[in-house]
Amino acid sequence: MVEGNNSEDNKKANEEQITKTLSSIQWDAKAGDTLLVPSGPSGNHLFVVLFDPQVPIDTSFGKKLHLAQVNFTSVRPGMIHDTSCIIESGEHEFISHQSYVNYRGLRYEEYEPIKRGVENGRLSLHTPVEYGLLCRIREGALISGKTPPYVKYEIQKLLDSADISKSA
Repeated sequence: MVEGNNSEDNKKANEEQITKTLSSIQWDAKAGDTLLVPSGPSGNHLFVVLFDPQVPIDTSFGKKLHLAQVNFTSVRPGMIHDTSCIIESGEHEFISHQSYVNYRGLRYEEYEPIKRGVENGRLSLHTPVEYGLLCRIREGALISGKTPPYVKYEIQKLLDSADISKSA
């Protein structure tokens, strides 16, 4: 009798249950939320919301609310990658290999279609990143040469307002 890998089967079943539970609720995005986005034959990529939905500072995007999201990509031996923010296995339950934040693939998109995608099950929510990891991802965005300037500006505004509230 051949048995399957119970640990892997349990992990997959648990992940599917988390995804189903999270996706069956009304979603109002906030910084640190994560989305599983279908990405070809390799399955899903985990995307992290960098800051709450907001009207873009760059008027070429219009006046609708937008989300900035980055994904984690596995580090491969010999592959050139952005070292601005490296994530180790286990820093988020979805991450099973050393990964980097792919600022080059940053998505800055209208919020409402993403919200509808989550609410209709086309996109799935996953466990949010911890605040410390979100801070590291944002700091990496500021130093990466791949992050668009308008996103750097928004992150810097967040950091500046946090500094002001600490000193008040």
